[in-house]
Amino acid sequence: MAGDYRDKKSEFLFFIQNWINKVISDKLWEKYVDLHINDIDKCFKEKQNWIEGSLFLFGCFLSLVDDKKYDVFLVIPLTCVSKKDLVPLTFELLEKELDITPPSFYLFAKGEKNYEATIKSAKHLSEIGEKINARAYYKEENENNECYRTLYIRK
Repeated sequence: MAGDYRDKKSEFLFFIQNWINKVISDKLWEKYVDLHINDIDKCFKEKQNWIEGSLFLFGCFLSLVDDKKYDVFLVIPLTCVSKKDLVPLTFELLEKELDITPPSFYLFAKGEKNYEATIKSAKHLSEIGEKINARAYYKEENENNECYRTLYIRK
């Protein structure tokens, strides 16, 4: 699988650039428009391709976005668990902890307040960040003894 999608990089770059252009021209970050990895290509439909594939695509995004003007967010939804079943999140556990919704990408203008608020309210996970050469943030939202969890990746 790894070689299959890497061989399509130019197609992905074209697709992603068109999406980025649309988000910028229409300021779609204001509507929280995202792009799920399985919408980029059917090879990302399978859950076992989500982590490696989304990190590969994250690199594609970063190569196309002017980081002086915009921030790219990779959002990875994790399974909801009870508070008593919470374990520290590690890179090795990521695939096992994936929810049913595929990872997705968001593009925000620099300084956008909702983006900044999300980062400030999340816990920095340096161990995961070091493994992926990016900044990783983790957020739990507790509701009725259940924890809804999300991993956020940014440059």
